[in-house]
Amino acid sequence: MDVTLSPDGSHSPQYDETWPRLTQLEWHAGIVALDTGLTIRVRDAADDLYSVSVKSGGGLSGNGPMGFHEAWAFLDGVKVGARHR
Repeated sequence: MDVTLSPDGSHSPQYDETWPRLTQLEWHAGIVALDTGLTIRVRDAADDLYSVSVKSGGGLSGNGPMGFHEAWAFLDGVKVGARHR
């Protein structure tokens, strides 16, 4: 999902908790990608499990399968890790 930053600092589209879980993770990945410049993909691995791949100039890494909350936390970790590089 492409997420953009509006001049007022909000994100477009805005988060919607009624979205399917995969869409929620794709939105969060879009925010992290916007903040870090990384390319991030979230895929449905089956039965409410997800995999996340992160691509940077140096290569590709991935993690999964994992549940919704673990995938969200993984994306948070990617964001924190990218800030400390």
